Amino acid sequence: MVMQALDMARESPEAECDAKISALLNGALAEVVARLRAAPETYVMRRDEFSVFNFFQSRFDKRDELFMSARRRYWWFTTA
Repeated sequence: MVMQALDMARESPEAECDAKISALLNGALAEVVARLRAAPETYVMRRDEFSVFNFFQSRFDKRDELFMSARRRYWWFTTA
């Protein structure tokens, strides 16, 4: 369901304003951030988690080491 909501939000900016879609995506993002904070040096996001994280990247400080290193780990393990 999260990926369907994400696809809808990507295709139509108005979809992100839908309460159900917004709640689903924000909940998924909160879960990803919680996992990153619980294991800041080792957690590797799954593809669907990274998709949600990437969709909301404007919410994060690009210089925040937690999020920079999480992004690097994802790409390292995805392309390795």
